[in-house]
Amino acid sequence: MENQTHARFRWANQELREFLRRIASLANGTGTLSGGDLQRVAQRLMNTTPEIGDASRGGKLNADLQDQIAEYVRNFRALQGAMAKICCVTFARHSH
Repeated sequence: MENQTHARFRWANQELREFLRRIASLANGTGTLSGGDLQRVAQRLMNTTPEIGDASRGGKLNADLQDQIAEYVRNFRALQGAMAKICCVTFARHSH
């Protein structure tokens, strides 16, 4: 079960990193994002976030799982910042 948890966190982190790259390219005007892309990331966040909360409240966690949770939190915070940037860029583009 612990290996499955590690795999899910690794996969979620990989997916968030890729999404962050795509958001950066979108903000720079060099990329695109579809509604399906947003839905997939939103679904991943909804599925993984409660699990992270459960894992972080649990007893002892091994170092790898702690690292995966810490990376997820960093990625999630970066995602929040990137989405705010996209909102600003989108607003600026629509204003012109």
